Amino acid sequence: MSLTRRACDTDSPFPRKSDSGLADTFNHCVQNKVFTDKLKLAKVIPVFKSGAKDITPNYRPITNLSHFSKTFEKLVHKNLVTFLVLIT
Repeated sequence: MSLTRRACDTDSPFPRKSDSGLADTFNHCVQNKVFTDKLKLAKVIPVFKSGAKDITPNYRPITNLSHFSKTFEKLVHKNLVTFLVLIT
């Protein structure tokens, strides 16, 4: 089932606009409700705010996700918001 209905050849939430396999990969993840664990990994970097450097609460975590994960997240968000607006 698609997140949104669009005018395209397939019933997929992310219609293909090129011959790249990226749209197919996104569609596969949504349709099969799977997102591989390797793509869920993130690198957390502590960034110093202020105060004493030896106190843990003086750091804030910055999380770096993979480009694929971030792009997928944005596309799902966009399609989900569009779908929710259509049904309300």
